[in-house]
Amino acid sequence: MSMKNRNPLTKLTGDAALSRPKLGRLESTPNVRQSAFFNLSVLIGLVVSLCGVFLPPLAFGTLSEMSTSAALSGPDPVIVRARQIRGAEGTGSCGGGYDLGVGLVDLDHGLAAGSTTYDHGGFLWCETYAPYLWSEQDGASTLCELQGDFNWMRSTYIPSGMTPDGSKVVGGVIFFDRGTNAPWMWTANAGLVEFLKLPQGYNGGNAVAVSSDGRLIAGNVRAGGRVGVSQAAVWRDGSPQILASTYPWSAVGSNPFEASVAYTARRTHPMTDDGSVIVGAAGEAFLVGCKATKWVNGVEQQLSIGGLVVQSSVAVLVAETGVIFGYAVLSDGRVVLVRWDAGGNPGILAPPNGLSVVNLSSIDSQGNAAGGALAQQFSCIQQCNDPLCNRKPFVWTRRGGFTILPENEQTYNNSAVLDVSDDGRVAVGQLATCEVTPDSPPQLAFLWNANSGLVLVNDLMAAHGQPDPHYYLATDVSRDGNRVLAVGNPPLHDAQGTPDLTLDLAWSRPIPTLRRTR
Repeated sequence: MSMKNRNPLTKLTGDAALSRPKLGRLESTPNVRQSAFFNLSVLIGLVVSLCGVFLPPLAFGTLSEMSTSAALSGPDPVIVRARQIRGAEGTGSCGGGYDLGVGLVDLDHGLAAGSTTYDHGGFLWCETYAPYLWSEQDGASTLCELQGDFNWMRSTYIPSGMTPDGSKVVGGVIFFDRGTNAPWMWTANAGLVEFLKLPQGYNGGNAVAVSSDGRLIAGNVRAGGRVGVSQAAVWRDGSPQILASTYPWSAVGSNPFEASVAYTARRTHPMTDDGSVIVGAAGEAFLVGCKATKWVNGVEQQLSIGGLVVQSSVAVLVAETGVIFGYAVLSDGRVVLVRWDAGGNPGILAPPNGLSVVNLSSIDSQGNAAGGALAQQFSCIQQCNDPLCNRKPFVWTRRGGFTILPENEQTYNNSAVLDVSDDGRVAVGQLATCEVTPDSPPQLAFLWNANSGLVLVNDLMAAHGQPDPHYYLATDVSRDGNRVLAVGNPPLHDAQGTPDLTLDLAWSRPIPTLRRTR
């Protein structure tokens, strides 16, 4: 997504501010939205190499919230309430249409955060995207205001973590003209966005997670040069500290296989809520040989692969129980899922049929389930046209093992599960194509459970009463599986409207617990 606009000043009022973008078969919108939040992590401090492996409420017609007591018929589940997330007053979309929307979501606490352009004396300044926080309880969003000249710099602030009460939001910003980045935090009722202090000798970085009490922030800091480009770090009460490592470089939550999905899990992060366990990777010079790593109360521990010979390994996410999920690249190049229990004991989880894990997007809060995508190979010379790189969405659970979700492989080749509920009983994600052209099928948001199978959000919204629904992304699900976040084409009434809806669901049958079949 290019943040450059030929005319950075856009009037806040008028027909352009209320026009709806055309949502048809050419789906540029989901790619723009994903790149704005997820891919920025590449620029603000994540290690993205292969670690030496070359591989007001919504009622349709009057909209903001809609509740219904309709009988459970038609698709299962049914939507009992849909609520549109709205940007803060004085914000809007440059060029008209939807506001950019949210990228950080906590459905269990009714919170979401995103970045947006905002009012500069009657005009939207389209060169600066500032963070904002949405609260379901308040039904409104708060703009996280910037300091002085930072209001006018060509930059994007991306939220990456927030406390359960919404009192603190952290993230990273990239300054495009300077080619630099910086970690930041915002505290409710305490003024402007603050830049986190960098350790001496470091010139950039990003914050990726915050403890539930807001006192400890985890992230990465960067120095110049290729060797040791990244170091895992924490800020305790704002004071920076490098996480000690025996290797030249380290990173929190590093996902070398696909940086664009390193933080699609909103409920789970590379740090536990109390900040006692932080996970990631460390390695030799020139990013060779990633080794899955955790820091327990600031002390580095390499995670065992149980004697297995591997090219590299990475820890990505940690559950509140201390269970850690990540990847390992075997000697033959195959990528397997790895689950370390709270004691650090590894479980090697090989996908069926010789497939590799090419995307780990999410785990549940207890460490009993995971979701993402599988393929025969991680990368191909012709990535979008080689059947070996066709991606298939999967759910893994302790009881059920791997479940590959059904999709039409002749039509979709880049699909993934993006989030799972506790125990993996409900999953959400996207049916997608690697290339998006005018002839591509529509990208489709879905949710899945073992009883209902794969259900399109479009069908649920049509049954709920929205004419011509087009929902192309489902990014989040609550712990109990009864609430999801979907992205698409809800009615647009003003400049603060976003494409994001929270959907409360009712199921005709209890959500099943997956069990292993023999």
